[in-house]
Amino acid sequence: MPAAANRQLAVRLAVGRALGRTRDLDDVYSAALDTLAECLDISRASVLLFDPDGVMRFKAWRNLSSEYRAAVQGHSPWTPESVDAEPLLVPDVTREPSLDAYLPVIARENIAAMAFIPLVSLGRVIGKFMLYYAAPHLFDDEEVQLVGIIAAAIAFAVERGRAQESRPRSDATPGYEPNASAIGPWEWAASSDALAERSDGLPSGTLRQVRQCDIETDRDCLKIVDLDGRLLYVNPAGVAQLDAEDSRALLGRRWVDFWDDKDQEVVEAAMARARTGAIARFQRPARTFAGAMKWWDVAVMPIVDSAGDVVQFKAVSRDVSAQWRAEVFQAGQHQVLEMIATGAPLAEVLTLLAHVIEDQCERLVCQSLLLDVDGTHVRVGAAPSLPEEFARRFDGQAVGPRIGSCGTVMQTGRSVIVTDIGSDPQWTVLRDAAASIGRRACWSNPILSSKKKVLGSFTMFCDTSRGPTCEELRLIETAADLAGAAVDHHRSQEALRQSEERNHAILRAIPDLMFVFSDEGVYLDFHAKDPSDLFVPPEGFLGKKMRDVMPPPLAGIFSQAFERALASNEPERLEYSLDLPHERRFFEACIVRCDSDKLLSIVRDISDRKYAELDAAAQRQELAHLNRVLILAEQSGALAHELSQPLAAILANAQAARHMLDRDPLDLVELRETLDDVIKSDKRAGMVIHRLRELLKKSSAVLQPLDLNEVTREVLELTHSDLLLRRMPITTELSLGIPLVLGDRVQLQQVILNLLINACDAMSTVDPSERELRLTTVADDECVQIAVSDRGVGIPDGALDSVFDPFVTHRAEGLGLGLAISRSIVVAHHGRIQAENNADRGATFRCFLPLATGTADGVPSATRL
Repeated sequence: MPAAANRQLAVRLAVGRALGRTRDLDDVYSAALDTLAECLDISRASVLLFDPDGVMRFKAWRNLSSEYRAAVQGHSPWTPESVDAEPLLVPDVTREPSLDAYLPVIARENIAAMAFIPLVSLGRVIGKFMLYYAAPHLFDDEEVQLVGIIAAAIAFAVERGRAQESRPRSDATPGYEPNASAIGPWEWAASSDALAERSDGLPSGTLRQVRQCDIETDRDCLKIVDLDGRLLYVNPAGVAQLDAEDSRALLGRRWVDFWDDKDQEVVEAAMARARTGAIARFQRPARTFAGAMKWWDVAVMPIVDSAGDVVQFKAVSRDVSAQWRAEVFQAGQHQVLEMIATGAPLAEVLTLLAHVIEDQCERLVCQSLLLDVDGTHVRVGAAPSLPEEFARRFDGQAVGPRIGSCGTVMQTGRSVIVTDIGSDPQWTVLRDAAASIGRRACWSNPILSSKKKVLGSFTMFCDTSRGPTCEELRLIETAADLAGAAVDHHRSQEALRQSEERNHAILRAIPDLMFVFSDEGVYLDFHAKDPSDLFVPPEGFLGKKMRDVMPPPLAGIFSQAFERALASNEPERLEYSLDLPHERRFFEACIVRCDSDKLLSIVRDISDRKYAELDAAAQRQELAHLNRVLILAEQSGALAHELSQPLAAILANAQAARHMLDRDPLDLVELRETLDDVIKSDKRAGMVIHRLRELLKKSSAVLQPLDLNEVTREVLELTHSDLLLRRMPITTELSLGIPLVLGDRVQLQQVILNLLINACDAMSTVDPSERELRLTTVADDECVQIAVSDRGVGIPDGALDSVFDPFVTHRAEGLGLGLAISRSIVVAHHGRIQAENNADRGATFRCFLPLATGTADGVPSATRL
């Protein structure tokens, strides 16, 4: 683990241990300053809190003068209502404008740099702690992280202390008080026989208490100490609690030597206070003769003679280790849960958890093993107190009994207690490794997810062959629960992170614009791969309503689409265009409902596609025109015959009328009939020429409701002569009363003409007596179908899928464009076309054209097939 992470864990442990031992707010303040000095190497610091009147006041301090405290008290960068407070770091006080009014007193205090660290509870600022430096100081990231850890722990401890102080007395847990008879100054009378043996067990030469107290049977550790601080007497309970064989191992020793160096000053101060006749109190840890660390709540009281002079001390010590451990464990749990909630690395969380559990148990070390995501291999989560080489032996092993009881736990999901590693078969492979580091017993509990899925195992190793106590079993189970929460949270956060990374990658790859709207059409958020693609900068539309940003007609269309999407919960699609300074751009929007009351609009620029479609449509029209010209060129003979008949009739009738004019008398009736024939023949020729002009001219497609039967009849009249010349008998079955279709008359005529000519070509090699051409129309609720059938050679095997491809033809003289153009026209009309071979002989081509379904904004529309 990196050094920075190790230091953060050390700080968390130090803070948790220090604050977990506190009993009241004064202890909290003192522990906070001790922790700051120990972890940050700071000699001057202070703790300030908001009082009920909203004024920030000093609660504890180190090495600050009363003049300075009085001058700056009440100053704070925050108020009790402040939220999202961040540390205020001042590397040089002379460069911080907010401190200008305090610079004189700051200079007299020899302060050159300082840090304001907010104490935050439930999101609000309850106070601060201050760090002071005698020289300008640049704060690095690690310092900021460490002060954040300390601040969170202090704020928690302060709130806990306040809650305890405000708790009603009847509900409060009574604190430790020594036996009432042992409190207060003791007055002793000198023994008449100093060398006589005392029935009460007090040593010879010791003053006897006038006010009697049975210290022999007291359950607390009672000691009598002389003015030099040496032990004169320890009661039997004290001898037992100190793990001594008898009192001789204790008497005559300096009492202060039983305490760690850092605590001896506190003990000396307590005896100094007792010399004045007062009672001194303190709490500190000390080890017993057996090496066990115990936490003692100590009262030091004076013993006076008949003249009232202090001649000895009585020290009453109560073993409060269980309470202390509970408090430390609670603080440690808080630290672990805080790390889980803030997303600290899993290895750091599990390392801190191991230390917290080890603090509760003497001579035990902990290890967390995790089940890999593959479900078959083991990974080391944390084993801070085990040699790295031993821990590595577990990493990468397959789950099962070959890696000790830990692997069995992960395989079975049940606790395994091994009281003797040396004889247990599960430790065959790693027995020697465990023995080499002095581990004799192993107790493992499964780490489970919230869904009771095995995530790993939490293990305690003991240096003696034994089973766990009830308290140790409780600790293992608690640790496994905390580890499960940590692993669960870590994996869910990791899955979320990976999901977000995938989403971000997807978004980075998507060229579309995305906008999030409220149900009232207000822009809430957006995504743009390249913000320069936005036609209005974000500040120009975020927080504004769509109608204030878009052109009014377009805003109205979007509003209607929003209403439909919210009502139906189905996607809405629309296409629109915007006129930009240099060009017209086309867009496609897909609008979907999201977050119940919001809308997501995905906008795609389809300008290139639109312009390509326009180009393709223009080319298709050119090709279709060419196709019509070629068709008419092939039918030129039939068309000449179609025109020559009325023209010959016109000439004959005109000549006859001329002769009639020379008759006398003039037959007006006959002349009128002759001229009527001229008019009729002229109209017939004119109609032929009109239809030819319509087919030959270049024009844009005009979609309008059409009767497909009428369009079919016009084609049949135009091809009548050609069919006669080709000797192609035709049968028509046009259903009566078919609904209208939406289409362009000329283009649909071209499709029918192409299909008729294609059918004629297919029967060109068939005996005339066997030829049969059939043209039918039929309708249903969705479309009108026109079918052209022939009894020709049919479509070759394997060619059905390609019959509509460009330049595919089965005629030697054909270009292979007729059917391809026909398909493009039908598709442009939102229809479809298909070909199939008949059961007996020949082929049938069917066109399906959608019905005209009404109008939208005055423009007829059609359904898509």
